[in-house]
Amino acid sequence: MKEFYAKCAIRYGMSGIKSVGSAVVDRIVEEREANGPYKDMKDFLVRMTPKETNKKTVEALILGGAFDSFGVKRRQMMMAYPMMIDEVYKERKNLSAGQMSFAEFFGGEFAEAAKTKFPDVEEYDEQEKLALEKSVLGIYISGHPLLDYEKLMSEKTAFSSVDFMIDEEEGRARVQDLSICILGGMVADVTIKMTKNNQNMAFVTLEDMVGQTEIIVFPKKYEDYREKLTADNKIFVKGRATVSEEDAKLIAEEILTFDEVVAGNDFSRYNNSGRMKPRRENAGKPEFIEGDLQVWVCFDDRKEYDELEKDFLSILEEYKGNCPVYIFIKQEKQYKNMGRGFMVDGASGIVDRLKLEYGVSRVTVRGALQKLAALGLIETKLGDGSYVGNASTQTLLQPLVQTAFISDNSLGEILQFRKMIEGAVCQEACKKAEKKDVNTLSKIYQEMVEAGKDLRTFAECDYRFHMEMAKMTENSILIQMYHIVNEVMRSSFNKVVLARGNQAGLYYHKKILEAFQKGDSMQARKEMEEHMEDLYKSYQNHFNQ
Repeated sequence: MKEFYAKCAIRYGMSGIKSVGSAVVDRIVEEREANGPYKDMKDFLVRMTPKETNKKTVEALILGGAFDSFGVKRRQMMMAYPMMIDEVYKERKNLSAGQMSFAEFFGGEFAEAAKTKFPDVEEYDEQEKLALEKSVLGIYISGHPLLDYEKLMSEKTAFSSVDFMIDEEEGRARVQDLSICILGGMVADVTIKMTKNNQNMAFVTLEDMVGQTEIIVFPKKYEDYREKLTADNKIFVKGRATVSEEDAKLIAEEILTFDEVVAGNDFSRYNNSGRMKPRRENAGKPEFIEGDLQVWVCFDDRKEYDELEKDFLSILEEYKGNCPVYIFIKQEKQYKNMGRGFMVDGASGIVDRLKLEYGVSRVTVRGALQKLAALGLIETKLGDGSYVGNASTQTLLQPLVQTAFISDNSLGEILQFRKMIEGAVCQEACKKAEKKDVNTLSKIYQEMVEAGKDLRTFAECDYRFHMEMAKMTENSILIQMYHIVNEVMRSSFNKVVLARGNQAGLYYHKKILEAFQKGDSMQARKEMEEHMEDLYKSYQNHFNQ
């Protein structure tokens, strides 16, 4: 240890060097303690047996820096050691046969000239030297490939791999879940995976001066940045942190090479100052997502979610929108907001896709109940968190009493509730309808007729027709209640329309329109309730198949 402090050396266990086992290390130490330090590489080869001096072992010792104290460049030793091993082998063979070599016979200058010489070549460039060193040590010892870029990385990033490591005392990473981060480093490894849609995505190990972080690159981003994701390439990655109790990763959004940044390029949509580094006081804070509706997906336990996470996130990437997504881990009773980057379009078919992948009972749309509570139309029971209607709305809202997840059956109950709301909306709208309002409904109805077999367009027109009626009531409470329930059911209505066709819908909308034109509010309500009942039956039939 006295020698260590005096020379400020770096101590690394020799048995940790690739191809150098503990038996070899024991033999090296034993020989050194018996006959003194090794003078040079030739002396080392002579004093070791052929078992300890095979070419793989000698090569690993050279590249790992074990022979640096001999004052010879690593590249010189790599070029000379095969001939030096052969030379030592021949000397041993002659010695065992009782023969003398020409060098030994003539001695002096002839013997010196006969020794293997180190070639007069330059050392490996720093990047290659360090890469070879890491190939046998697993880490960098004599330097780091990013050392020359330390100032650039400090200026451009507010995070490092340390922020993504799990702190043993706190049990979590420093970086906050869903926060926007920029990391800089070198691509250490790239693993390409095929998604269920036969698209390539990548899992990248990004290495900086202090450690490594896993970067997830989804298919669309992978296609944009695949050329930059090559081994040893130096890049900056901007993305969203995803943090669990076990690890923390970064979901890539944008990637720039160091050369691009040096040339003046910057990440889009960041600080007004143009600097890539976020302000420290705001760095790492998760975004709060507001929204009336949420898509929830339930997983049995953390292990199941971890196994399915990659495909799950890939699916969310395909349905970008404004509806937040939450996961619920049943066994651990934990939930997680997937963040703004994974918000989906609730009417795009994402709910159907998730139900197909994970099961009908595991996927639902939530949020309407919380909104109704905020409006004062329903109240939260103390203790169990379920909802009940207040005195004035108990009758209408009883079907909305829910627990943790809304099942398909309770979606049907909401459809029944909508029938009652629709009837009230239709009656009030008809009472206040003016000629221009009826003309608006007539125009939307005509678009429904013209949609023909384009059922998706028909479903969208159907939605607009009903929302127009709600606006005609001029009753803010009715409009808000109707909007909430209609949004909850929108994707399910579209699904039923696509399944059964548009003829029944055209029939009832025509009847409703005729009642509006006559100013018969009671008839309008009756037609609407019959329409909702027909839709409810179609909904039940569709999901019972």
